[in-house]
Amino acid sequence: MNNMPTVVVLGATGAVGRLFVASMAATGLARLRLGVRHPASDAAHDLAAAGHDVRGVELWEQSSLDALTEGCALLVNCLGPAYRTRGRIASAALSRHAAYLDPSGDDTVHARIGALVSGRPVKAAMLTGAGSVPGAFGLLARWLATGMPAPVLSLSGYVVTDEPIHAGTATEFLLSLLDRPSSAAVWRAGRRAGADGTTTVVRLPYVAGALETHPYLTRETEAIAVDLRLRDAEFCHAFESGGAALAFLRSMPDRSRLGGTVRELAREMTATVNAGMARRTPLHMLAVEAGSDGQRRSAILRSRSSYQLTASMAVLAAREILAQRVSPGLARADVLQPALVAELPALDEMTRLEVRDGGLGAWAADG
Repeated sequence: MNNMPTVVVLGATGAVGRLFVASMAATGLARLRLGVRHPASDAAHDLAAAGHDVRGVELWEQSSLDALTEGCALLVNCLGPAYRTRGRIASAALSRHAAYLDPSGDDTVHARIGALVSGRPVKAAMLTGAGSVPGAFGLLARWLATGMPAPVLSLSGYVVTDEPIHAGTATEFLLSLLDRPSSAAVWRAGRRAGADGTTTVVRLPYVAGALETHPYLTRETEAIAVDLRLRDAEFCHAFESGGAALAFLRSMPDRSRLGGTVRELAREMTATVNAGMARRTPLHMLAVEAGSDGQRRSAILRSRSSYQLTASMAVLAAREILAQRVSPGLARADVLQPALVAELPALDEMTRLEVRDGGLGAWAADG
């Protein structure tokens, strides 16, 4: 026990953090030291009662961060979209020569940390985007493609999230849309192309009704297209046609013109989505279809919670970092082995991974 590495977790009482702590503790790979902003809260007391080392931390006080991270091998940042503090947190890991892991990972997060480490020696792994999307989604696409007997020429991927959300999650999602407004794109004939704005309706397994797709070619998915030398690729958020979430997103331009801030919009989105979840079974699903000459194959990774899938992915990333299977330096989750996605169901009994020959449409038609 004394030889086990220490992993410091920030945001341990949050939606992702508490799930990460539970799953990471079950692995027995490390001692956990949990930094919380409100150590007198019920959530913090619950963690302490479970036997965890819970300590109060003030992110804006360097001495507080220094005390929390002393002797740690890995610092895991499960805080929400707090861009202003991410630099301080990553810097604390850097100064300790400790590894850093952030399940979040939009381009702004990565760029801020990249600016921080520029010109400085990085002696440990610093990994961003090791959650559900980005993270597991990209690995699932790569894993499916590498399992095909012939080179893959096309990929279609869909993210379906139908679950209650927290304001922090809504804020992070809206910020990601604002961060890369040009991401409404597809991959055609081996290059990036603007989406034509045409609405496509699809049917996917495990979803009763039709889904409206919105192409979103992120850095993660564009890297997949480049690395696999794809001819065509389309990666989409898929929303229930006529659903509350889609109606809200369509109203965003008008709301923004009226002066709504991101946080105000996030609160509205949270209230709208959660009201629409009454009496619905939550679903978070990543679906990918790969095509080569004469063959199609599909994979689905589904869970009851995007928070759980993010936490599980972060646990696997933490394990790989502690085992020194991730090289020192700043990187994204696509440096991880794609086969890690096959281990996700073992971390959560509600997570399922399925693969079938044929396309997603035929799979959905089979019921």
